[in-house]
Amino acid sequence: MKAVWVVVGVAVLVVLLALGIVPRIQRNAKVAAEARDPANLIRAVSVVVPRRPDGQPELSLPGNVQAIQETPIYARTNGYLRERRVEIGERVAAGQLLAEIDTPELDQELVQARATLAQAQAALSQAQAGLEQARATHQQTLASLQQAKAALEFAHVSAERWTALAQRELVARQDADEKRTARDTARATADAARATVDAARANVGAMEGNVASARANVAANEANIQRLTATQSFREIRAPYAGVITAWSVDRGALINSGSGSTNTPLFRIAQIDTLRIFANVPQTFARSIKAGQETQIVLQEFPGRTFRGRVASTAGALDPASRTLLTEVRLP
Repeated sequence: MKAVWVVVGVAVLVVLLALGIVPRIQRNAKVAAEARDPANLIRAVSVVVPRRPDGQPELSLPGNVQAIQETPIYARTNGYLRERRVEIGERVAAGQLLAEIDTPELDQELVQARATLAQAQAALSQAQAGLEQARATHQQTLASLQQAKAALEFAHVSAERWTALAQRELVARQDADEKRTARDTARATADAARATVDAARANVGAMEGNVASARANVAANEANIQRLTATQSFREIRAPYAGVITAWSVDRGALINSGSGSTNTPLFRIAQIDTLRIFANVPQTFARSIKAGQETQIVLQEFPGRTFRGRVASTAGALDPASRTLLTEVRLP
């Protein structure tokens, strides 16, 4: 009985193998016949003529949107904040007052500088008066010198005349000696007058130097007052242009330090948003197709479904060596 079941199993296995192999053999034979058919050896293809695209290739790039200009505003004088007149998000006009600063120390410096200027002006007036006096003295010494020269000339002529008469024994020798002595005295007087003129001239030069120094001192004090006055005008913080206040960092009574160093915080930040600028990095492949004035389309996530038109304002003109991209600025009015 067991042998019968073995025979039946073998028969079933043979039938199953026949059912699986026969169709495959038939299919392979059909494929081989079709492959040998010459009609199936020719492939049909479509041929077109290449041409350049009608317009520029479309390029979509991410960009960074910024205001056309954004400026931190620092204080240019020390003091205390008296009043802040604007808030965040407020639109301001060019030159509008944003805040006022009390400057007690600067005000005292200005008062002291004006007093110093008054002293310098008084010293200048005194120096000018001394110069006028020195010039008058110089003129007097010149007149005295001319008088001494005239007296010397007369004494010289008299001495020569009396000497000639004494040689002819027409006058006493003592009288001739007196004339010669008078001539020597007149010569000494003329020399002294000449020395006095030189001294007076030197005094005039010294007084002119004093006047020049006093005038320079006055000019220096006037310049100091102008500097302090200009610094005092910075008590009023004004908007450099029309825009929107985006931040402020001080309130009334706060201590204000001038300057824009790393330790100082800007009092305000203002942005001009009438025009926006967008920076995008254009791949090197498309760099040559970017031109100034070229129109662009801008899509913002904040305005879904809307498209804005902008224009290329400028490019960097050179590729970034690291990213091989061209930095491009697009303006959005």
